[in-house]
Amino acid sequence: MGGVADAESQAQIASRAIRSESDAARMLPHLRLVAQLWWMAGDEGEMERVMARALESAQGNAEHLADVADSWACFGEHGRAIEIARAALDLQPSQGRALHVLGSSLLEIGDVEEGIVALYEAAKAEPDQVETHLRLGVALIHVGRPDVALRAFDFAAMVDPDGADDPYARVWRAFALAGTGRNEEAFESVEGLEAQTPGNVELSVLLATFYGTVVGRPDMAIPLLTQALDDEPEHSIASVGLVTALEACGYRAEADEALEQLREFDSVSAARVDHARATRDRKRQGISNMSAAH
Repeated sequence: MGGVADAESQAQIASRAIRSESDAARMLPHLRLVAQLWWMAGDEGEMERVMARALESAQGNAEHLADVADSWACFGEHGRAIEIARAALDLQPSQGRALHVLGSSLLEIGDVEEGIVALYEAAKAEPDQVETHLRLGVALIHVGRPDVALRAFDFAAMVDPDGADDPYARVWRAFALAGTGRNEEAFESVEGLEAQTPGNVELSVLLATFYGTVVGRPDMAIPLLTQALDDEPEHSIASVGLVTALEACGYRAEADEALEQLREFDSVSAARVDHARATRDRKRQGISNMSAAH
């Protein structure tokens, strides 16, 4: 409650401070901040009102429109972000930030192909923006182009070695390396990352996915997923991953226990695991019957 109350108090103070501001260029960053504070306070009505004023202030300026689009993307409103980013690009087709927001938001709503095209254009418009190259690399992995993804990650490392050394970037680059058959390099690229996973559930799950599904080492995924569930006991993806990894290592009893724990807070995911298990067992039984018949 304290955090929400603090955000609301700060939003009220900041709102009063910008009421007399008439310069749109100077006012826009403050409006974006105030909108974020109202969003953090849980007052979507005030956030919407401030963002409407920000959009009005940004009209006719591609850079300012891109900033407003970026704010909407941060709020998870990707449809609005796309609409405003496109308005910015109507004014300036090579506006790099607008292209980045457009591409990232298209990816978020599942339009992967168009999102990749926009990110390519963003990378050409602003080649020094490491975030764009990293996002492009991840998208390319998802569409089965690890070779091209690897080039995006390596270009990011050339532009900003520190930014490309981010733990998430290292894991995604490992996905690309493994996808091109360079498993030894992939392992080396994530060496030591386990030490950074306590308290970081998403990194734990991502690294566990790399070990368990990409390079076939579910034994290395188990401690990471166990750590993730210690940090966040009701994390469905980590729970499903743990059941899968335990079974892959032959620990059926432990997998059953993990599945029952999943069932307590996410019956839908547990039912999907049950279905996958039943399908797999039927296939195994069918193969066994065919072998016996011969």
